[in-house]
Amino acid sequence: MLQLGIPLNRGSVNLGGLFVLEPFISPALYQKYPGAVDEWTLTQLMAADTAGGGVNQLEDHYNTFIVRFGFPTVSDLIRLCYPDY
Repeated sequence: MLQLGIPLNRGSVNLGGLFVLEPFISPALYQKYPGAVDEWTLTQLMAADTAGGGVNQLEDHYNTFIVRFGFPTVSDLIRLCYPDY
């Protein structure tokens, strides 16, 4: 638990790319699809691109985004973003 007045030793981490896919958070996913401007258009273009891996590319992203052992040791504060569409 965070206590006021006690300095944080490790900083913080943003897990936005796990829950919200934006071009500035996960640029590697968007580079292949220049017409994608948000998560909705990205998934539409990926679904149409079955030869390039289709929507399975997202599964690969989610499976490699964070590993279990790293979560408690990553930081003192974790910022979780979620979409509000």
